[in-house]
Amino acid sequence: MIARWQGPAIALAASILTGCVPEQMHLAEPRPVVSPPTPSSSLFASHPVTEPLNLERVVINIRANTKIGYHSGCLGCRYGSGDLFWDPGTVRPGIAEFRSRFFNTMGARGYTVIGDPSRLFNEESQRAAARFLIGAEINNLEVAMARTEYMFVGPRTTGSLRLRINWQVYSMRERRVVFETTSEGTSSIDRPNYDPVLPLMIIEAFDVAAERLSRIAAFREAVATREASYAPSQTEQLASLDIPAYRRFQGPIASRIGEVRSSSVTILSGSGHGSGFFVSEDGLILTNQHVVGNAEQVNVRLAAGVEVVGRVLRREAVRDVALVKVDITRARPLPISTTVPGVGNEVYALGSPADPNLAGTLTRGIVSALRSFNRGGVALPMIQSDTAIYGGNSGGPLLDASGNAIGIAVESAADRGQAVVGVNYFIPIEDALRHLNIQLGQPRELRF
Repeated sequence: MIARWQGPAIALAASILTGCVPEQMHLAEPRPVVSPPTPSSSLFASHPVTEPLNLERVVINIRANTKIGYHSGCLGCRYGSGDLFWDPGTVRPGIAEFRSRFFNTMGARGYTVIGDPSRLFNEESQRAAARFLIGAEINNLEVAMARTEYMFVGPRTTGSLRLRINWQVYSMRERRVVFETTSEGTSSIDRPNYDPVLPLMIIEAFDVAAERLSRIAAFREAVATREASYAPSQTEQLASLDIPAYRRFQGPIASRIGEVRSSSVTILSGSGHGSGFFVSEDGLILTNQHVVGNAEQVNVRLAAGVEVVGRVLRREAVRDVALVKVDITRARPLPISTTVPGVGNEVYALGSPADPNLAGTLTRGIVSALRSFNRGGVALPMIQSDTAIYGGNSGGPLLDASGNAIGIAVESAADRGQAVVGVNYFIPIEDALRHLNIQLGQPRELRF
């Protein structure tokens, strides 16, 4: 990401002994000094906490050989004067340097940023914790540089740079770009050598643009933590819905693996996917609200690989549950057990982790603890388990040792910004049904 200059190259044998004055150049404004706020400052008191962010990508979208500025030389210097042109094939700043600057600058402004540069490992687990991915497109560069050589002093490089960045915010939950804005950054340099300086100047200007991004109120609002307030009328407005109370499975799950796996579905929404499972023979599916988002319809891939359209009938954001209906008959539902196994009991998670092609993946663990988290003033019970789940498992069932549904996969500790494994959370099935105003009706035998 270095520019190349084109212009007359004038060299004199005695150039290193020559004192010379460069042509006049216009420097951008000096970089503003930003004092990082402390946690007790008014900035943290007046702004909401943000969801975890990760700088995913930085691209320089400037065509090769585009003029980006001017280089001033001097009589007797080894470099002459001429235009600067963008050459994308040369050395460029690495994403690690951009991420380090983004982490420190945004963190100082009170943002929660994934990718601590002081950590040497666990990069993937840190990235998995991000709720929003940030993309930066540098689409304009303006450069002014000068190289001089003075008697008994030697070469010196001075210059300034201004860039413009188009920022995009991608929601991992909604699987789409949810916010877009621009900011500019400037940098200047004065160094006693002729070393390549453009990559450093770009990084410094990026840092300034990131700091200006942090001050945009609409950006902070877009990535703010939303603790939804629970209104009792939200559930009361939903008419009570009865579903059959299918007789529970007995014995080990290994004796009915095929039946259990055929109850799982993959929900395709936007550019991502989640999981779900049938709770009735007429096509009712439970999943997470964050899997369906605000969509009225989603594509549902059945265990056999057939895709059908599902209508979102109900959703409840506080508990993060949703009910989807597909128009099929003779679906294979999972029996529901409202009895949560005690700590140490064996449980299983079923779903489509990471890739829709991994549908029907079954993992095993134990109940690690029974928790309660406060969200929006509401105490929400959670089942904690070391049963492995990954992105794409959301909405899939947690099963007891016989294969009955006892919970719904919702998140892992990584989603909360904690780079740990084996700490995953599931919504108790009884609480999920309550928030959707769904009642278990009369006992019924499964027909399959």
